Parts: sequence; structure tokens; C-alpha cells
Amino acid sequence: MKRRTWASLLCIGVTALAMAAPATAHADTASVTCTATQQITYSPGMHLYTQTITTSGTLAYSCIGGVQSGTTGFVVTEDRNCLTLSTPDIDYLVTWNDDTTSEIHVHATVVIADGQTVVTKTGTVTAGRFSGATTVEVLTGPVVDVLVCLSTAGLTSDTEYGTLELFAP
Repeated sequence: MKRRTWASLLCIGVTALAMAAPATAHADTASVTCTATQQITYSPGMHLYTQTITTSGTLAYSCIGGVQSGTTGFVVTEDRNCLTLSTPDIDYLVTWNDDTTSEIHVHATVVIADGQTVVTKTGTVTAGRFSGATTVEVLTGPVVDVLVCLSTAGLTSDTEYGTLELFAP
């Protein structure tokens, strides 16, 4: 009889420990929401005439839901001008504050609405942390100042602010 009681208590104890163990295997299935700041440079500066432009961007994220922050960058070379709304597919790598990374593939759409430029990037985390998550990033910035495009230097930089959301698969 005592043997059965000890076996029952041992079973209950093991079950309780298993239930109390942290669920680290599921830590990356949570959704993540970030504020985003994007700094963009154009080289050479953009004008009203079309030319080959290299667009370089850096993004900084401040997040809740699994990570605290992240950074990324991208470079796209294409023929464009100040009036061209660029809509490229972009692959980039986000490095999170804990040194993990997420490879993200997005399609960007750009629209002018209410006196602002709105960039919407939708895609998927293709590898790394949060793999399989759907991503939506919306960035808002000023409408291009045509007078700047007429200057000798042209439009050389821009700053946009917004959000990045990763939705668990």
C-alpha cells in the first residue's frame, strides 16, 4: 500500500514539474509589434528626370512581444526619379536585440495619401527567428518636395516613421 502511495506522489510531482517548466519552445510563436524609423539615402540625388539611383535604407525597431528591438538595412538600385513610386520586392535581414535574426521577403507598395507618402510592405519571415510569420510594415513620410528635386543636388535623403507587425503562423 505504501509503495502505491509513493508511486502516486512521484507521478503527481513529475506532472507538476512538467507543467511548471517554461514553454521556451513556443516563445517565437507570439506576435510582435514594433515602432519603426527608416532613414533613406539616394545616390546620386533624385531629380525630375529618370536615372539609375541606389537607394540605401536603415531601419531601427523598438518592439514588444518576444524581442525588444531590431535593426536592418537594404540597398536597391533601379531607374527612377522624384515622381516615380518605387514598388520593389525586397529581401532583408533583421538582427534582433538578442543577436537572433529573421530573413524577411516583402513586396512594397507606395501611395500618396493626405499629403503623405505611405509605404506598405507585406511579406513573410522566410528563415530564422519567427520563421513563417506574416509581416506588415507601414511607413509614412513627407511627400517629395519638387523644388528639392530641381536643385543641383536633388533629393538625397528621407525619413519615414511607422510600425512593423509580425503575426505568428
